[in-house]
Amino acid sequence: MKHIFFISILLAILSSLLGAAEAPSVKKLGANESLVVEYSTHGCFHHSQSVFIFTSDKVSIYSVETESQKDKAAEVKKNYLGDVQLSDDEVKKLDALFEFYAKKPREGCTTVDHIAVSAQKDGKEIKTYEFTDGSCSTYDMKSVLTLGKLMGKVKK
Repeated sequence: MKHIFFISILLAILSSLLGAAEAPSVKKLGANESLVVEYSTHGCFHHSQSVFIFTSDKVSIYSVETESQKDKAAEVKKNYLGDVQLSDDEVKKLDALFEFYAKKPREGCTTVDHIAVSAQKDGKEIKTYEFTDGSCSTYDMKSVLTLGKLMGKVKK
């Protein structure tokens, strides 16, 4: 009987570890490391794309526009919006956001966010992450800093 109890505890621990997706971390970025985040959000009345390039203490933010051209492939323009210095609290909340995404939030909202993250060292990709959030849960979460709110911090 003790063996069955031990095995069931072990299986529960293993399944929770295997089910937990890894999340990127701004806090853990070292020298010559960055996170390149491609973010797109679609809803009933909006569609936008942005790129965020995180280093250990700041983020460079770009808006992305796609122009369709007749008889040609679509042209993608990346417009530099500015840099935002990140406080320790903002870094903590960004890591909490990525951890939330890694838990595969539920769906059910008309707004869906797609997040593709490329972890880079010396300009070379070392790991990628893909997340989709269709929950609309982050709007009310005080423990995270959303990418939309971060974009609003860019000084023009």
